[in-house]
Amino acid sequence: MRKRLVFFVLMLTGLVFAQLDAVWSDTVRLTNVSVNDIVGSQSMVVDPSGVIHVVWESERGGIGYEIWYKRFYPGSGWTHDTCIVGELAGSYRCTKPTIAVDSSGILHLVFVRAPNFPPPYLLCYKKCTPTAGGNGGWDTAVTVLSPDSVVCQVLSACIACTPDGKVHVLYSLYRSTPYFSYSLIYVRKENNVWNPPVTLDHMSETTRWLYHINLGAGRDGNVHVSWTTWVPTNNSLHILYRGQFNGTWGATESIARYSGSSSWISMAVNPVSHRPGICFCYYPNSYTVDIYFKERSGNRASDTWPDDFEVVVSGDTYVAGYDYSIKSVYTREGRLHLANIAIQRGTNYNLLRYTTRPPAGGWDVPIELLYVPTRRQRNASIANGGNSADPASVHIVWSMSEYNYYNYDLYYIKGTNPFYDLKLAGVYGIDDTLGIGETVTPAVRVVNNGNQDISAFSVTITIGTSYTSTVNVNQTLGPGDSLTVTGFANWQPLDSGLYHVRAALDCSQDMLDENNTIESDVRVGYIDAAVTAIIAPERDVRRGTTLKPRVRIANYGDWPGIIDLRFVIYYAGNPVYDQTEQVEINPLTEVDHEFATSWTAELTGSYQAVAMLALAHDQNHHNDTARLNFSVYNLYPAGWKEVANVLGLVKDGGFVVKDPDGGKLYAARGYKTGDFYAYDIDANAWTALPAAPAIIGKGGNGCYGNGYVYVMHGQNTAKFSRFNIAANSWEALPDIPPWTSGKNPKGGGDLAYAEVDGVPYVYVLKGYKQDFGRYNLVTGTWEELGQAPAGAKPKWDKGSWLTYDGVNTLYAHKAKYSELWTFALDSSKWSSAALPGIPYPSTRTGKNKKPKDGSDGVYYNGFLYALKGGNTCEFWKYDISGGTGWTELDLIPEVGTTGKKKRVKNGGSLASNGDGAFFALKGGKTMEFWRYFEEPTVFASAPERSGVMGQTVTPVRFGFSVAPNPVVKGYGMLSYSVPQAGEAKVKVFDVTGRTVAEFGFVAQGTGTKSLDLRNLSAGIYLVKFEAAGRSASQKLIVQ
Repeated sequence: MRKRLVFFVLMLTGLVFAQLDAVWSDTVRLTNVSVNDIVGSQSMVVDPSGVIHVVWESERGGIGYEIWYKRFYPGSGWTHDTCIVGELAGSYRCTKPTIAVDSSGILHLVFVRAPNFPPPYLLCYKKCTPTAGGNGGWDTAVTVLSPDSVVCQVLSACIACTPDGKVHVLYSLYRSTPYFSYSLIYVRKENNVWNPPVTLDHMSETTRWLYHINLGAGRDGNVHVSWTTWVPTNNSLHILYRGQFNGTWGATESIARYSGSSSWISMAVNPVSHRPGICFCYYPNSYTVDIYFKERSGNRASDTWPDDFEVVVSGDTYVAGYDYSIKSVYTREGRLHLANIAIQRGTNYNLLRYTTRPPAGGWDVPIELLYVPTRRQRNASIANGGNSADPASVHIVWSMSEYNYYNYDLYYIKGTNPFYDLKLAGVYGIDDTLGIGETVTPAVRVVNNGNQDISAFSVTITIGTSYTSTVNVNQTLGPGDSLTVTGFANWQPLDSGLYHVRAALDCSQDMLDENNTIESDVRVGYIDAAVTAIIAPERDVRRGTTLKPRVRIANYGDWPGIIDLRFVIYYAGNPVYDQTEQVEINPLTEVDHEFATSWTAELTGSYQAVAMLALAHDQNHHNDTARLNFSVYNLYPAGWKEVANVLGLVKDGGFVVKDPDGGKLYAARGYKTGDFYAYDIDANAWTALPAAPAIIGKGGNGCYGNGYVYVMHGQNTAKFSRFNIAANSWEALPDIPPWTSGKNPKGGGDLAYAEVDGVPYVYVLKGYKQDFGRYNLVTGTWEELGQAPAGAKPKWDKGSWLTYDGVNTLYAHKAKYSELWTFALDSSKWSSAALPGIPYPSTRTGKNKKPKDGSDGVYYNGFLYALKGGNTCEFWKYDISGGTGWTELDLIPEVGTTGKKKRVKNGGSLASNGDGAFFALKGGKTMEFWRYFEEPTVFASAPERSGVMGQTVTPVRFGFSVAPNPVVKGYGMLSYSVPQAGEAKVKVFDVTGRTVAEFGFVAQGTGTKSLDLRNLSAGIYLVKFEAAGRSASQKLIVQ
């Protein structure tokens, strides 16, 4: 270090500063207290973001001692003063604060809290998670760490943090009973829990007195403690030490021993060598004081303190009663900085002094950093730049009297030391796994982490035992500059194995060695991963099947590999499933991988599945892909087909419902019986189940919900029950209340199961009148929800029905009057006007018939499907988006296996199988049971190209799809095919038929377009694609 001594006058008159190599800032006055107030015992830290934190005690007239705090934000300056123990003001004296900061930037504070009189003097702890501005983030309450007893007085305390997140506290304790004694106590906070205290030393007042204590925490996690004791019988002073290594305390060691009554000490831990070093005062006689330094021989428990010491300052003037405090701190490069208060020779006034010990050893000549005649200095505190962007800087806070010996205020100054640090930031071009014979070209990136220019350096890369390459760089890098260093020789491994890679930076100016090397290992071998089979789907998939793709992959290489495995399913040239997952696979193994995301086969036709993988440095790409052509087929033929007869005649109260979880259908035949059955679709067979606890007759109906079939028994009774499918048993539930009408169910009623905000309900349309309510399955209570809409006439006659869309809407169809009403579950409100109900005229029979007894409806895939009943065979569907309204479907055949004409009458019921199939009871004293299947159409047929001569023409399909469906993140991807280029439109309709989104673009051939659907709320929508004079529609769910 150059020993430049430069003096300059600063803003405060008479304040003279000096510098070594450091560049010192202007002094800053941090407080401005009144004449009778005194501040002191300050402590300071710098957090990883470069924010400076200062705490101090302030004695204010009439209030007493308090702890105050402020911050310095780089770029915006110092904050105002804030009292951080306001909750204790007036009742307690708060003194001797000490602060530390952990690697996360959280502040930790300890201080002594004492009542005005008498003891105890308690050690208190507070934590602060600093806010982005101001002084906020402090805990509102304190944690007491010392014994709460009137015989105990905490004298002083220290606090420090280690990189493992632990907080370490050391304090001295004086006890007045059972005898006068001193104790040195250590306590640690780990995982937010304070461990039991550990006594490191204990002494009787008659044998030893405890004076100054110090605590240092190393970056290696070790903790170092030093303290001074005075033996009054022989006037000898001891400086003692204990270290905690790997969590275990070592024995007490002696650092120094000599005659005297007191000694200031300051211990810090070298961040490079991890050794503790201590500065201490020695009083050779009654009028002089020296400062010495010792450094421990190592950072292990077996290491020792040397007998010899280094002289920092010799022959200082000593005056009894004056402050001789010393504080030391290391900066990251291993330089020790010492600030101390001394006596200006020949005067009775203090001065602030500063010196450093370079990493190579030896002490620089101390400089008088600040001397103001007629004013006293005291309590210097010093901090380094920490892990901030300015790690070599030093920060000093001290107090100075403004009026001779009174009215102390805080002052601050910063010294920016030259810091040369070139960091090796990365090695490139050498992955952790390479193939045999693969050629790589290494490169490295270096960054100037210091605050000075660096002009020349070299980087050497070694790989294994046979590769070494060095690049010399003669280029100036300014502070913050980076450079990618190239020019290294190529490396081509010819043998498999594990190679050690080491990159080392050499720079004569560099002051910090810890970031000059990067080491890693590279695996070299044969690298080959393969897709060997597509296991799922199989070649034939039943429509409506939900499956998770499964792929068999193999690693034929020498090392484990992390594979990116992608699975795509194409339909009509468009991807309908596309997922990528990472799979780790060991060498010479074959595994099956199942994708987490499911796919549902919604449309019949031909598909292609493609599984492909990507592995870095794969040396064989011929086995990276597998393909499977498969077909999706219908389980049922289109249209109506009679299936197995019910086990009894069905009449009033008959119903059928589907259990989508177990796959079976459940039916009651009504007709004033409790007969109840299950239907196995695959076996086409009925099974008798235990009878209901009461008969089911006129007005009876049922619904499925979460493992149960709920039944309204009707027959002018209020009975309500449920069948437990898993237990194969019935349970009577509370009766349906009379509500407004005072009537029991006897016709025109229905039930629907739905969950609202996580609470399951059974909604009941009682029928005949307008009663409507729900049963809470959690509380087991009924709730009336007002009246169902009156419409043309306030009567819900036989054949009225209720169904749920699975999202938020109940649809209620009123028989005879053909009104379709909606009920919103989230708001519990009915629609203000009715939608059109089942049309009276039939396009199939040419007759006009009202929907009556036997009418029933269900929701499926964006449509309502309904039997008209009323002794008809009519079957209808309604587009809830409003796009097509009501469409009549195939009539249910009049003549079944009985050979008699039977139409849908009382007891008629309809259930959706959830796959495009519907099952129907005709009722009317028949056992007939029918199935209907509708093949959905999303893609229109290809255009006709007859008459074109002279070329072979492949028709281009017209159609589209939107994925994912449901949309969960606000964006959908439209995949389309059009026969010719031109303008295209996409329109999105809600359930009322209102256009809620519209997109226009030019479509050409087969392509995709992103759809921004973030403005759509959760619900069901219809997407309509128009191009080339054609259109197609698709249901879309937004979640």
